[in-house]
Amino acid sequence: MRVATTIHAYYNYLEEKVEEGELSYDEIHPPELLETLKQRDMYSVGVTETFYDGWKHMAKAEKSYNEIIDMSSIGYRRSDITTDSSMKLYSSFFDQSSEINQVRLCTCCSYSN
Repeated sequence: MRVATTIHAYYNYLEEKVEEGELSYDEIHPPELLETLKQRDMYSVGVTETFYDGWKHMAKAEKSYNEIIDMSSIGYRRSDITTDSSMKLYSSFFDQSSEINQVRLCTCCSYSN
């Protein structure tokens, strides 16, 4: 429980640094992590790897979130996280007689309703 508490407190600390612009999610090895774990007598390879995996997951989630809320990308651009297999799966929910045309696409997203 101490390890989980320490790691999550460190995530919170780093997120504050990201929000303040002092750190980026792109930094794979956040500063002072190893020293913090060693000071609290919690350093091990497993703990460190778990932290880095969580940090990468947070970076990916932040990228996805920013992509979703980015209003400049509204249009018909394909998402960076969409794969060919996910597109095929999505398309499989529609039969070939279902045609989605431009007018139908635009009116379903209309704010004038």
